[in-house]
Amino acid sequence: MQQKGFTLWFTGMSGAGKTTLAQRL
Repeated sequence: MQQKGFTLWFTGMSGAGKTTLAQRL
C-alpha cells in the first residue's frame, strides 16, 4: 500500500515535478 503511493508520487515528480524543478533552477 505504501509502495503504491510512492509510485504515484514518483510518477508525479517525473512528470510535472521535473518541469517545475527545472524552471526553478
